[in-house]
Amino acid sequence: MKGLLIISLVLGLTIIALGLYTAPKLRDYEYMLKRQEEQSKINLRHQGGTSVYFPPNWDKEKDGKFFNYMIHSWDGGKNWYATEYDDEWGIKILGDAKVLYPDLLEYINGMKQLTDYVEKNGSIDGTDSAGIKALENAGFTVVTK
Repeated sequence: MKGLLIISLVLGLTIIALGLYTAPKLRDYEYMLKRQEEQSKINLRHQGGTSVYFPPNWDKEKDGKFFNYMIHSWDGGKNWYATEYDDEWGIKILGDAKVLYPDLLEYINGMKQLTDYVEKNGSIDGTDSAGIKALENAGFTVVTK
């Protein structure tokens, strides 16, 4: 009986010690998640490549038929900056994205809307006026016969 009491006491103390050890770690993790969620609302980035959108003065023969972009906003999307990585993988700001890449944000938003539309409604045919509008908003020219 004495041995069972000692085992119960040791087990109880172990549980208390574990609680004291994990509680601060859990609070740190919860803080990290909250902070990450807050940051993801204001620190925005679009990065990709396209053969549909090209900035002004883009020469497909000289510059290629594929345009890579990276733009950042650090204020929740109010201001966007064209960026690239420097030699040490830091972010280098090239300038105002709306000036350097006019209509790029509209293209990106149009492609997102098109993707969302197709995921919800399936493929688009020539009779789908909403789908055709989604294609046009993404920068495609739709010719119907």
